[in-house]
Amino acid sequence: MIRNIILMLILLIFTTISNAENIEKENLVRKIIETSGMELMLESFPEQIEAQQIQRRLISKNPEVEETVARILLESFNIAESKEVLFNSVSKNINQKELAKIIEWLDSPLGKRLSLAETNASHPNSRADLMRYAADLQTNPPAQDRIILIQNFEKSARQTDSTIKILELIMRGMMSGFKELSPNDKSLDEEAINKQINEMKPMLQQMLWQQMLLMSHFMYQEFNNSEIETYIKFLESKAGKKYIDVAIEGYGDVFSSFFTTAAPKIKQAAEILKESEKKT
Repeated sequence: MIRNIILMLILLIFTTISNAENIEKENLVRKIIETSGMELMLESFPEQIEAQQIQRRLISKNPEVEETVARILLESFNIAESKEVLFNSVSKNINQKELAKIIEWLDSPLGKRLSLAETNASHPNSRADLMRYAADLQTNPPAQDRIILIQNFEKSARQTDSTIKILELIMRGMMSGFKELSPNDKSLDEEAINKQINEMKPMLQQMLWQQMLLMSHFMYQEFNNSEIETYIKFLESKAGKKYIDVAIEGYGDVFSSFFTTAAPKIKQAAEILKESEKKT
């Protein structure tokens, strides 16, 4: 009997430790997501849908169908659910040791200042300031060493590549919706979709690269070269690379989950469209 009590106490202790570790990890993951600005990217998703829709209008063969898909996607987007998917993804793809290293950077004086600058620059209220800054750059360009440094930062942060991956997920999700509503449109077959995306990528790559450089010059204008170099060192470290990887994987999981949720609604709209076509 005493042995059973001891075993129960040991199990209870290990369960308590495990629960405490889980709570600690959960808090660290939520801190990373909040501090890094990952949630701001999710909140801008409706704007991405609308931007894609505006671009598609110029080449669309069936604008009504595409308007319907865009409307369903916007109505289906739930920011709270998306944030939870992001949390679960980051939590799944990172361990306690990696979390500690990232938090150590984010809690450093420089890390805190950088995070605050990134959050402020990403806020919609900062867009007017960004436009003014872009205009000023035309007459007062940065020094050559600063230009090279920001280019190196963009490469280390994988800003353009990450954004391209996210945009590709959005484009594929939208085109799959268009296909559901226009099954006979050969331009929406998988091969045709791949061709369209591959043709758009070089143009998007160059455009986004220039935008990312401008945004980086704007965001980090109050930081000197040495501080940016320190940031680059972190991003190129094992912890820094993991920091970027979990964000990309998290966004991928969010959009995959979102388009899976929206698919039945698009299918239902397709059925209604078919029935209305039969009656006419």
